[in-house]
Amino acid sequence: MRQIIGIAALMSLCVLIGGGAVSAAAESPSKTLSYHLVNDVPLRYRLTANIYGTVPIMGAQSDSPLTAVLTIVYQLRPKAVLADGSMDIDFKGESADAEIEGIPFPIDPEQAQQLLNQSATLSRTGEILKTKPSAALPFSVTVPGVDPRRLYSLLFPVVFSSKAVKVGDKWAFPSQLISGEGAKVDFTGHLQAPKGKLKNMPEVDEKGFTAPTGKDIHRLGETINVVLQQKLDNEKKPVKDDSKATRTRNGKITGEGIYYFDQNLGYLINGVLNMRADILEKVIGEPANPNEPKELVSKVKVRIVIQLIDAKEIGQAAAEGK
Repeated sequence: MRQIIGIAALMSLCVLIGGGAVSAAAESPSKTLSYHLVNDVPLRYRLTANIYGTVPIMGAQSDSPLTAVLTIVYQLRPKAVLADGSMDIDFKGESADAEIEGIPFPIDPEQAQQLLNQSATLSRTGEILKTKPSAALPFSVTVPGVDPRRLYSLLFPVVFSSKAVKVGDKWAFPSQLISGEGAKVDFTGHLQAPKGKLKNMPEVDEKGFTAPTGKDIHRLGETINVVLQQKLDNEKKPVKDDSKATRTRNGKITGEGIYYFDQNLGYLINGVLNMRADILEKVIGEPANPNEPKELVSKVKVRIVIQLIDAKEIGQAAAEGK
């Protein structure tokens, strides 16, 4: 049972996973941003997710909300950095730990690695170009387009514009964090001033990490808006034929993030992402199983803090590699 609850915390995180102008005294210079890692120099990140909400577990609606803390340590290692700036990267989940109501609940290391380990090719802007086939999920995820095997994309949270941008600019970008049929997904990036507020954008609580400073540090904003509208068959797979539909799934996922990126080193230093999901699944007509509830509700809030581990040592190694 503890193993199931630990995995439920990971699922809750996965449920969430898919501007305006800055007041400034002077126009900021335009700049072209890009990720540029050093071949075979690893980076390690800690993702800490504080989760609160209700998520159906094994087809049953929970009577009480889930309060949990999920901590994941990722290692990413560039295996090849190509002339065009694209990178082949191996992502490894070193550990995954969960606490439910302050009580530790183990997550099996092998199952955690099955979910988290991935190999991918990314462009210099951070767009995921391709991934290697990975193992099948050991459980079904009830939210369309959500796949825990894509959590590594949180380490490249904003895909940069291919054009030069200045403070106050915003741009749409593709993301693998949330995708899929029946999900209308909008990800938007913003280049922000090091300090100050963006108009028409919700404020993000930046507690939990130290905001780095320096001429090469850029403050990035992100907004996420996902609208879900699906018809599902008995296996909860999307269908377009109404005659095959046995249930509907509707809802939305929203999020706001702030990240600090070092253009000189070429990678994310730290950041925070606040997300909310509100999903309703309804059976059409009467359930095939009399014990099956006619409605399942998922309501989740999560705050994810992303932190580079051993930043000083890694930065030195990367500088020497250059």
